[in-house]
Amino acid sequence: MNIIETSYKWAYIPGNRITTTHLILHHAAAYFASAQTIHGWHLGNGWAGIAYHYYVRKDGSIYRGRPEYWSGGHTSNWNHCSIGICFEGNFDAETMPAAQAKAGAVLVANIKTRYPGIIVGRHRDYNSTVCPGRNFPFYEIVSYKVPETDKNGCPYGTSTELVKVGSTGEHVKRCQWYLRELGYNLGIIDGECNSHTVAGIIKFQIAKGLNVDGICDARTWAALESALYNAKEDEDMTDERFAELMNKYRSNLKDNDSSTWSEEARQWAIDTELFVGSGTTASGDPNYMWEDLLTREEAVTLMYRLARLLGKA
Repeated sequence: MNIIETSYKWAYIPGNRITTTHLILHHAAAYFASAQTIHGWHLGNGWAGIAYHYYVRKDGSIYRGRPEYWSGGHTSNWNHCSIGICFEGNFDAETMPAAQAKAGAVLVANIKTRYPGIIVGRHRDYNSTVCPGRNFPFYEIVSYKVPETDKNGCPYGTSTELVKVGSTGEHVKRCQWYLRELGYNLGIIDGECNSHTVAGIIKFQIAKGLNVDGICDARTWAALESALYNAKEDEDMTDERFAELMNKYRSNLKDNDSSTWSEEARQWAIDTELFVGSGTTASGDPNYMWEDLLTREEAVTLMYRLARLLGKA
């Protein structure tokens, strides 16, 4: 969900909302109007500016109105406790486009998540008005549920139901989505397990050393999820992130912790100056970092020091 931020010139600052108990939906009662147009109309009414907190246009774009924490100016006697959303259009005389309804539903669902228990209503439920119009798809919008996603962000749920030739449904879309994300060309995601889907499953099973049968069973599902999760982890591993993790790892080695089985050897290495330490620990003792990684530079230095001890260098 993308909120388009808009710069408005306010007549005055209405103040912050005291509490948030209601979410009230409106229409613009105008076939076409931008957020700035609404703002101008409301300034003409002597108001602070656009009365709503969000404005949803017919193409599905969502514009910021008033800052969400401000009091609204959209519903008499309820502005101190409500968020207002306005939808472009006149829904007494027209029907809402699918893109607009979907965007509004996602926005409402998002607000409901952030304000648990919030009551969603229409303008006419609180004031004497027909707003938001008799054709306004209120129940469709307020009953929308954000699709459940898994750890990899798949938008087709979390089902691991068996996928084989002839299978249909959301679990097939999920399998197709995973295969596509992993680079297997299946064409469109249509929820039908056809020859292209089976071919993708087979190629994946071969690549992962699984039983090759063209059926996405429990083991294949687990491998799909693991493969994509690991791929995403690799994508996220930037040079800066790697350096950060390595520095964190090495900082944990600065206390000279080590196992008792190596104690005699460690003391010999110190006494013969085979190891001389690198800096000091928090207590001021030489820091030998016994469990740190050994670089080639360090390895050749150790071999050179050992050769000197043996009179070979």
